[in-house]
Amino acid sequence: MPVMKQKSIKPATDIPYSEGILVHNNTGSAILADRLVTFYRGGSTAKQGALMTIELAPAGTATTKKYPILVTKHIIPNGKSGVVLPWKTVSGVNTSALSVGAPVYLSNTTPGVFKITSGAPTHERVVGVVLSVGAAGEVFCAPGMLLPLSSVN
Repeated sequence: MPVMKQKSIKPATDIPYSEGILVHNNTGSAILADRLVTFYRGGSTAKQGALMTIELAPAGTATTKKYPILVTKHIIPNGKSGVVLPWKTVSGVNTSALSVGAPVYLSNTTPGVFKITSGAPTHERVVGVVLSVGAAGEVFCAPGMLLPLSSVN
């Protein structure tokens, strides 16, 4: 077995490769990259063989506070397996209306997407923060690490 030196281990900068979770999609359609997902909440099982099944995180209601939310690393076709992550840096997001450090929310109208919004939030769950501002800005999406708004208000 090869020995890995400590100096060879580098911290993750945009994707935590070692923290990926292999999951299964049986929702009936593909789940796109950078979508917020939760473990399957319907039916009688949350497993497909040895893998847990996922679905898009429900639109931000009070019930979303109960579920762990992760972010997809890549497109996961229906009936196939893929990787979800506890956090990910998402590029190419229009963050022009915000400032660095502004919160990003789970959408309260569309399942599985985060909402970039300014002003008083009507959303239930914070899922990330703005890293850079611009038409092609960056968002640090960490839905499982951040608290629901009701926890901090």
